[in-house]
Amino acid sequence: KDVTLPEGSSYVWKHDDYGYYKASAYVSGANLPSESWLVSSEIDLSEAQNPVLNFDFVFNHLKGNKAEDFLQIKVSTDYTGNVESATWTEIIYDASQFNDTWDFIEQSIDLLQFKGQKITLAFAYESTDKCAPTVEIKNLSIRDKDSKYWDVCLFKEVPESEVAAQM
Repeated sequence: KDVTLPEGSSYVWKHDDYGYYKASAYVSGANLPSESWLVSSEIDLSEAQNPVLNFDFVFNHLKGNKAEDFLQIKVSTDYTGNVESATWTEIIYDASQFNDTWDFIEQSIDLLQFKGQKITLAFAYESTDKCAPTVEIKNLSIRDKDSKYWDVCLFKEVPESEVAAQM
């Protein structure tokens, strides 16, 4: 959902050839102001006991700025197609490890406050004419942290004389 496209560009977010979601407003050698939201479809957490958002992402070309000044992660329970009219809750991610490299950093964010609800997730990117960092996101998933599945087989010992009868 593009709010403000950079001049000379038809997008901010794109799904690139590597399978990442990528945002940037660096166009023709210049940092340009923009605002664009990568918005999910509705996610049903009604069965989740302890939902956790997991993903890997990169921030590059920050030039000493803080990542959270250019990307916010938000959740809405009333999104209907318009990012400006929905109510959004910002969720905090660990931005302390970003240092202008192409190294992906794993993130895990607790979504327990949205347990039992239907949500929409958004990555809201905003750039300025001073800084238009590149953001890349991959391996995005929401899992139930407490859900553990074990393939368990139970056996009952049966005397050898009864094996044939039970078969």
